[in-house]
Amino acid sequence: MALKSLTRLELQLIDFGQPPSALPITLPSLQILEVDFDRRSSYTKHIVLSIHAVSLISLSLSGWYYGDDDGDEPWSSQESLAPSLRHLFVSGYFSKGLSEFDWFSRTFPNIDRLTCWGEDVDMILAAIAVGGGDGNEGGLGDGPRWPKLQSIGATESFWPEPCDCAVLRGAILKLQNGRPFRTLALPERCVAHLDANAMAELREIISIGDFYGDWPMPFNFQGLRRPAHIASSGVSQQ
Repeated sequence: MALKSLTRLELQLIDFGQPPSALPITLPSLQILEVDFDRRSSYTKHIVLSIHAVSLISLSLSGWYYGDDDGDEPWSSQESLAPSLRHLFVSGYFSKGLSEFDWFSRTFPNIDRLTCWGEDVDMILAAIAVGGGDGNEGGLGDGPRWPKLQSIGATESFWPEPCDCAVLRGAILKLQNGRPFRTLALPERCVAHLDANAMAELREIISIGDFYGDWPMPFNFQGLRRPAHIASSGVSQQ
């Protein structure tokens, strides 16, 4: 199926009783895609991988995801189905499912901005940084997962506790190994609970700002301050 002129698409998927067709849905002009899985489906991964959008820049995945898809991907091609994708926005159980990063990083290898639930940010930072299950770093041959990753935004979600600064700092340092990761936007509640010393320690290694969502644009950073060691690197304050 081809819809050549479509540039933005929002889908709310209720249920799939069987796997979708193995043929991709070709959307050559699509730039913004938002998919909300209203209910748990055994074919979540198949549905996402069925969309072939070479111009896609921003993708939002929300709702139910448990990582229990049956069978293999619809096809085994190594070609990315969205080679231009730079911003991935995940919420709901998709955010929690990012601990299974291999299929995300294989399918969308050029991500430079990630937005996720704030309560999952420590887990997600660690999941990106560690090696994959196939014996290679990041599960992607010889390279790390998402080597172009520059910035992460953490939404407010249901985060009831202040940040664990020591854990967060350690995860950031690991993630910066082999990546230009230099910007982190945290929920205002989290930033407010950090004492001055903890915030100063974080800002020694990364730019920190309050997170304000602005879908479908990547995200805006309010009150962003650059760390000393990259003060002259031209970090965007968008």
